[in-house]
This record gives sequence, C-alpha cells and structure tokens, in this order.
Amino acid sequence: MYTKLANQNEVSADERDRLILEHLPQVKLIASRIHDKLPSSVVLDDLVSAGVLGLIDAVDHFDRTMNVKLKTYAEHKIRGAILDSLRSLDWAPRNKRRKAKLIEQPSRSRNGDYNARRPKKKSPSRWRSPWWSIAAGSLKRAVSIWLRSNSREGVIAKEPMC
Repeated sequence: MYTKLANQNEVSADERDRLILEHLPQVKLIASRIHDKLPSSVVLDDLVSAGVLGLIDAVDHFDRTMNVKLKTYAEHKIRGAILDSLRSLDWAPRNKRRKAKLIEQPSRSRNGDYNARRPKKKSPSRWRSPWWSIAAGSLKRAVSIWLRSNSREGVIAKEPMC
C-alpha cells in the first residue's frame, strides 16, 4: 500500500523545480516576518536559506491526496525549518529563555522601558505592593492632619495641591 501512495505523489524533477521556484517568494516573506522580531545580529539570508530547505522538504513530502494546498503545507514546513535553525544556533534551551523573560518582565515595567503598562491611580491591588500602599496611605493621612492643624493656627496659608 505504501508503494502505491508513493507512486501517486511522485513528481518529475522539472515539476519539483517549478514548484520550488514558484514558492520562493513565500520563503522570503516568512523569513522577513520572523527576522523583524529578532535582534539585528541574526542575518536574514541565514533564515532564507533555512526556509528554502524547509520548502524543498515540503515539496518532497507533500501528499496530494490529503486535500491541502501546497502553499499551506509549505508555510508550516518553512516556518518550522527557520525556527529549528534558530534553536540550533541558540546557546540557551527554551525553558531558560522563558525563565529569563519572566525575570526580565517586571524590571521592564518598573523602569518604564518597552512601553510597559503603568498602573493607574486606582489600579487593582496586584499592581501595587501591599507595604507601599499602607505606607503611602498613612503618610497622606499624617500630612493632611498636620496641614489642617497648622493651617488653623495660621502657620500655613494655603493647602498644597495634591
């Protein structure tokens, strides 16, 4: 049975070359989209060459009986080949990268870098630490009491704008 399916899916060398050349712009498009999200040290041509290998693999293993377009199948194979090549170049495993991102994320929002969300005045308590909200609330009450008592005695003429 396997030989029967293999014979149905075989394409001539000319047809194979034509399909590869026809889908090369798709490789460039996918590689450039992935390259936009990567640091500048990653070269686009390396991504394109990995994508071409994925395209060749897609054309060689494409099964016409599955009712899927070659373009759709090739897109997944191209993207997968590019991501595999990036993983092979990376010195850190994926879970180390994930942990590093989790550690780095709070410092980004604290420093105001990367357009991180800043908490609003009345944001949920998960955005504020409990000790800070208690200290800030106590300080505001103490200042307002002090200002009221001193303004009655004529020490402070105007209340500050808060």
